[in-house]
Amino acid sequence: MLLDAAETARASRFYREADRNRYVLAHAACRRILGAAIGCRPIDVVFSTAADGKPFLPGSLLRFNLSHSGEHAALAISTGCEVGVDIETSPPEADRIAPLVLSDAELSAYFLLPSPPARAAAFLRAWTRKEAVLKGVGCGLRRDLRSLTIGIERAADGGLTVELDGGVWHLSDFAMEQEMLGCLATAEHPGQIIFRRFGVDRLEHGKVFSGLSGEGTDGKDAVRPTLYEQPTCST
Repeated sequence: MLLDAAETARASRFYREADRNRYVLAHAACRRILGAAIGCRPIDVVFSTAADGKPFLPGSLLRFNLSHSGEHAALAISTGCEVGVDIETSPPEADRIAPLVLSDAELSAYFLLPSPPARAAAFLRAWTRKEAVLKGVGCGLRRDLRSLTIGIERAADGGLTVELDGGVWHLSDFAMEQEMLGCLATAEHPGQIIFRRFGVDRLEHGKVFSGLSGEGTDGKDAVRPTLYEQPTCST
């Protein structure tokens, strides 16, 4: 078992075994990647929690954020630059959920879209953008998503820029699988985002990341915002 006592206790609170396994796998993968990045065993990675609730690695410049949805997980890491990441699968009833997530302006634009698939994609863009930036700031879902207006339209190649709580955040949408989208939020402009997939090892609970491989993302000590993604299905 790669998880600490707090993670193990949280995993035990999941009612469905599939959800419990996915949580374990995603967090074990996170430990493997972060442990390789800071030079320690996965089980020796120590997490602390900031006053706003966001986890961090004490004594390290490495910043990270984890998201998992269904059988996939994404981990964003960077050195010295706060990051937030969110991945979501398109919900079956986007029209019903949209009023709970979109601002008034976004909702008006949303219902002008001509078809359910177009509305579902727009909803997913707005949803992941809002959660990613709020996770980057550290307040997560404690803030009403409807209070943010970020936009539902497709972003230009340079992504989006959003001002929040006195800071500027850069948002970059990315695709995971069919009907699954994600967004990376960074407190500095990321330039090129490096997206890596990893092989898997079989553990007691299924499949996890094999860990970091290759050289640093820019050949220096600093790490550009980087996404690590791998299916975490428990088959």
